[in-house]
Amino acid sequence: MEKLIGKGLTEPPQDPVFSPGWITQVFSVNEKLPDVECGSYLVYTPTEFPKNSRWLVAEYYDDVKGFYSEACEYFLHNVTHWCELPKEPQ
Repeated sequence: MEKLIGKGLTEPPQDPVFSPGWITQVFSVNEKLPDVECGSYLVYTPTEFPKNSRWLVAEYYDDVKGFYSEACEYFLHNVTHWCELPKEPQ
């Protein structure tokens, strides 16, 4: 079950892996997409890779309004949520 945090912000379904402290906002793709031409994000895709992690690093492309897996350049059809990646270490 999704819990509304604020307008356009939701938490993904409960997942024991979802606990990193650097994640502050998780967006539903139904409410909001990244406001960039392209960029890397952490995405939640519950049915894309059932035997692997449901959280993947993916590249967002505004021209197709969707995400591609960075690992295999495969279009991800079932992304439900996304969030910013942490800032790179200095």
